[in-house]
Amino acid sequence: MINLVIISVLVYGSILISQGGLSAGDLTEYISYFFTLLWPVFALSWFMMINGQAQASAKRIYEFLETKPDVVNKPNVLTDVQLDGAISVKNLTFKYPDSEKPALMDMNFEIKAGEMVGILGKTGSGKSTLVELLLHVYKPEDGMIFYSGYDMNDIEIKTLRNHIGYVPQDNFLYSDTIRNNIGFSFKDQIDEKWLHEVAKLSDIHENVMDFKEQYDTILGERGTTVSGGQKQRISIARALAKNPTILILDDSVSAVDTKTEEAIISNLRKIRKGRTTLMIAHRISTVKKLDKIILIDQGKIIGIGTHQSLLKSNTAYQEMVKLQELEALVEEGD
Repeated sequence: MINLVIISVLVYGSILISQGGLSAGDLTEYISYFFTLLWPVFALSWFMMINGQAQASAKRIYEFLETKPDVVNKPNVLTDVQLDGAISVKNLTFKYPDSEKPALMDMNFEIKAGEMVGILGKTGSGKSTLVELLLHVYKPEDGMIFYSGYDMNDIEIKTLRNHIGYVPQDNFLYSDTIRNNIGFSFKDQIDEKWLHEVAKLSDIHENVMDFKEQYDTILGERGTTVSGGQKQRISIARALAKNPTILILDDSVSAVDTKTEEAIISNLRKIRKGRTTLMIAHRISTVKKLDKIILIDQGKIIGIGTHQSLLKSNTAYQEMVKLQELEALVEEGD
């Protein structure tokens, strides 16, 4: 379009010059003025376009910020409670607001303080729903979930979550240094000694030290500059950094190899005193060496016990073991 305008001006100016109505100097000056004014016009058009996009984006952000949470504290909640990590679930039944069918049905189990417990099940079995309830993302009925003897609904949500270190399936890392990603929960910079300790516990320290900038290495948005297994281990270190009473790992070692997985579990076992650990998984190798396994299928608990006890008495667990062993053999053959 601009080229067409310039050509038109040159053609029309040439005609005027040939007719004596315009000098060559005047035409040159006119074209110079034209280009001088062209950039401000472009800038104004660009600003108007960007401004429209910015207003639309700002509207979405304001709508999000004004959205009221689905779960709020009830009156007179407890804000100063000391939790020891014991968890009790009694007759837990839950269905999502937009669903008629319960996602979880009549769940009952006890977890002692300091235990390492696996929650095992296929995709869609209800594992993530149970985690969301334990995190108080959704509100169960009173008298269904207890922490250290306190009804979860009686504990302030912020207070409860301050006791929990959570590593989700979809690990989110910021475009920042590894140091700041691990120390995300700290107002000030994380202590260097503690940083190295939690990194060693999550078996990521040696990898980080191999990077040129080590803990000052900048990660890409969502951790795109590191592997999936490294992302998971950095996220585990971040959860450990807040020194939680309860650690929940939601399928958080799925991208690491068996050797690394065993190293992480062994390290977590060393710091189990005063810390309860829940490992949600679909892979038996992740939970087989834990104190207890809770087996879930279609929203129901179909078995509770150690790996050995379930292997002897639980048909569903036996079939799962055989299937995963067969899948492992097929992968080795490939």
